[in-house]
Amino acid sequence: MKPYCFVITSYGRRDNYKDLKTKQEAGKKGKVQQIDFDKIYKDLVMPAIRKAGLEPLLEKEEKTMGIIHKTMYEKIILCEFCVADLTNLNPNVFYELGMRYAVKPFTTIPIIASSHLPLPFDNAPDRTFVYQVDKNFKLSNKKEDIQNLVEKLRDAKKNRTTDSPLYDLVNGISFQN
Repeated sequence: MKPYCFVITSYGRRDNYKDLKTKQEAGKKGKVQQIDFDKIYKDLVMPAIRKAGLEPLLEKEEKTMGIIHKTMYEKIILCEFCVADLTNLNPNVFYELGMRYAVKPFTTIPIIASSHLPLPFDNAPDRTFVYQVDKNFKLSNKKEDIQNLVEKLRDAKKNRTTDSPLYDLVNGISFQN
């Protein structure tokens, strides 16, 4: 059985926060660019995870009934690997990534679209995988980005180097389960 890789991401089509903010600051009206997170997952993230020998998991594909937070928290805490897409500064994604960093010292890979840099202050020093998008928010370097993400995942499998800023910066911390 392949190890699981939980994907923390936005779902569906969402307004591009950067485009919306730019229009608001300029006092302009008009259609706001959309980001299709399902397409990014299907065309970039899922193929890279599978090529790295892992099994991708998305919370929205969960089939069980009950409270969504139970299965989501279990995946955040128990999945051996995790990819978190920080594109669009979704507060839920950052919350879930923070939870992941608190319980796992390694095997978490944050990613972001090139158009959404720079990262917020607290995330800026963290190593983050940047995937390339064009002005229409289409993947512009898909083949190379898939291969580069595969390499990051394989490296995480092999080396188990600390990637959680919490475990990196706080001496003596350990997760109590």
